[in-house]
Amino acid sequence: MLAVAWSIASVGTGISVTLPFAMLANTVDYGEWKNGIRASGFLTAIGSSFAIKMGSGLGGWAPSVILAHAGYHAGVAQTASVKMLLTRCES
Repeated sequence: MLAVAWSIASVGTGISVTLPFAMLANTVDYGEWKNGIRASGFLTAIGSSFAIKMGSGLGGWAPSVILAHAGYHAGVAQTASVKMLLTRCES
């Protein structure tokens, strides 16, 4: 049962991980067809590198904002409400 679930999850992960790169190639081809300019290097840099870096930055920023609004302070004994929030986030 575990092997079947793992296989199905791996197929879904494979599709979602490769889809942005397939879409990026289509964007380069469309831009060449529409404007006559093939800007594959520029679009690849913007599409993959910049977008991934922005997503990683936002992925780290969002939890820090949530913790800050809950009253979390590093290196200090936490209040009961912060501890409750942290235990909810862990599960």
